[in-house]
Amino acid sequence: MGDINLFYKSVYNQTDKVFALNSEVEIRQIFVGDMMIQCRFAGVALIPVIMPALEHLIVDAEAGIIEYTIDIWDSESTNIDFPIAPCGIDDILVRGELDGFISKRYEAAFFTHARMLTVIDHDSKHGVVCLATSSDIPAFELACPLRGILSWILRRNDTAMIHAASVGTTDGCVIIGGNSGAGKSSTALRSLAGGMFYLGDDICAISNKNNNPTVHGIYSSGKTLSSDLKFFPALTSSIYSHFEEFYEKEVYFFYDQFKSQLPKSGKIKAIIIPHQDLTLAIGFQKISFAKALSVICSSTKNLLPNAGNEMFHILSSILHQTPCYRFNLGNNPSLIVDTLANFISTLKKSRY
Repeated sequence: MGDINLFYKSVYNQTDKVFALNSEVEIRQIFVGDMMIQCRFAGVALIPVIMPALEHLIVDAEAGIIEYTIDIWDSESTNIDFPIAPCGIDDILVRGELDGFISKRYEAAFFTHARMLTVIDHDSKHGVVCLATSSDIPAFELACPLRGILSWILRRNDTAMIHAASVGTTDGCVIIGGNSGAGKSSTALRSLAGGMFYLGDDICAISNKNNNPTVHGIYSSGKTLSSDLKFFPALTSSIYSHFEEFYEKEVYFFYDQFKSQLPKSGKIKAIIIPHQDLTLAIGFQKISFAKALSVICSSTKNLLPNAGNEMFHILSSILHQTPCYRFNLGNNPSLIVDTLANFISTLKKSRY
């Protein structure tokens, strides 16, 4: 096991070298969860990998005070060696965390499937994301880029990223929880195609500042199995082209086609857990907040590095003041959008 301070010093020194030698530095500023974050790219190789799913969050440089900076580079295009591993493969935990290299000041993760190192220094509010190559990035990373480092940053602003979808109307939004295969992504995609607001099909962020339950859209992307593309014909023009054999799922980028339906945030009116049983009529059934908490917390902790107490407390505080329902999806998918929109309308009239 290496020294924690030496490891972070090495990563930042390597990054400084990359940017000092690269004359083609590109900057994109995003506004997410009430925070301004500056993304600096050493060259252009990673911009088409990172930015399409975040395009709806881009703001002008004069839009506000920058709270964090993330330096993003890859070893292949910059011809700079990848940072030396500080530990062995056995020290990389299931969500990518580097065991023994996390403290109140520092956080680090290595995502083996993308060969991507992510570190952050919360004292200097400076993060680094380094990839070995800009090519052969898995579909999930294209749809949900920077999810580790964004979750760490947002957590310091009393905002938690969770494994859930979110859609809404002018009356408010719902959080759609559930494990993979539960129906949250398909419900969110149908809602987008049906004209509803869309704040993510797999990951979104939540906050409860001043007891105001709020959902924040992080990614204007979506994913589906290639075999399911036929169920979403209205989304066809948003499909991202790639060599299918390298990816598990097809990826959509929605900004160009649906920018008016991609709000940065919305008021949470309810938490719903989809349930697929063809013998049950479409509709909603009240469930306990403990059930919804268990479903969302368990799936989130399996997905995001260092997701723990802060996420639990924010979600719990929201659930204590927000109704929770099971959403029986029924046997006619064409009814889902209108049923969900009408349900949100009825919640507007409730005490929540």
